[in-house]
Amino acid sequence: METSKPEFDKYLFVCVNERPKGERISCGGMGCGKELAVRLKEEVKKAGFASKIRVSKSYCLDVCEDGPNVIIFPGNVWFKKADIVDIPVILKNALETNE
Repeated sequence: METSKPEFDKYLFVCVNERPKGERISCGGMGCGKELAVRLKEEVKKAGFASKIRVSKSYCLDVCEDGPNVIIFPGNVWFKKADIVDIPVILKNALETNE
């Protein structure tokens, strides 16, 4: 095993977890988790930060009832109940904590 520094300055983890119908609610199943991940990635590219900010799909973050969830690392900023309309705020926060 090897260790190294991260390739990107920031990582945005977007929960896209889904569960079978009748089980506990999930970010991917109840809300816009999947679409949020895709659109957030598009906006990062459009803003010219694809080499600095990585948008990654995540599975269960265990706060499903507060989802969809987005986490910014480093920075430990957690967005709960995130939606497509929140993308500008999420991106702005990622850029501000990038300094």
